[in-house]
Amino acid sequence: MAKAQGRCIFCGGHGLTKEHLWPKWMRPFLETDADPAHTNLRTRVQQISFMNAVTIDTPFDERQGYVFNKRLRVVCRGCNSGWMSSAESACKPMLTALINATPFGLDAPEQRRLALWSAIKTGVFERDDVSYASMTAAEYRHIAAQREPPPNWRIFLARYQGEGWRTRMFHRGMKVHAIGGTAPTSFNTQKTIIGMMNAVVLTVSSTADNAPTVVEKMSPLNMMQIWPFEQSIEWPTVTKIDDEQLRQLSYGYELGYF
Repeated sequence: MAKAQGRCIFCGGHGLTKEHLWPKWMRPFLETDADPAHTNLRTRVQQISFMNAVTIDTPFDERQGYVFNKRLRVVCRGCNSGWMSSAESACKPMLTALINATPFGLDAPEQRRLALWSAIKTGVFERDDVSYASMTAAEYRHIAAQREPPPNWRIFLARYQGEGWRTRMFHRGMKVHAIGGTAPTSFNTQKTIIGMMNAVVLTVSSTADNAPTVVEKMSPLNMMQIWPFEQSIEWPTVTKIDDEQLRQLSYGYELGYF
């Protein structure tokens, strides 16, 4: 019996092609890093009280791999060679400047383009292990149709100063609900961190009850918000984020940070 053909995560169409997590053009800027990697962190059940109390019900699973080899067959040819390719091309000069810490300004249009690129990468990376993916079909459709992240997302940028995140992708899926509430049956919250030499991008999103509060509590204080737009940014930013701060940001719930 023939295997059923998968559908594009963004448009629902057929004719899937493989998408690289890291674009090929970016590799010469990144391969000087000693250990490029991706990390998937799955928290099966996590209760987060909106009063800032946290309990962990079960341990998490962690999977790692060499990020440059990662290709996922989750997007159709039309999306991959169409609007996704256009989004990549529009971001290429900006991403190069971020990687190299080249000075430039990010106004609203630049931040929107970077936010779209970050949302695309987050959406593709989520499908590396569908058992803990949290994004809904509506969120994927919104990205494809509106060419921007959904309104329940927040995306942040910071200058990176450290060694462990110079070429790294990190994703964490969570089941989030208020203590005393009904545990969700599927993952409803995610955070993704993309480290690119001198820059780090963070995406956070949630479809949990009171999602705006959840996203606000997951938002860092030491990064500049690029989605939704708040203010123009001069790159490289004065504020920097280091390895310990990223450790807290990625594994923070287990370490007592929230």
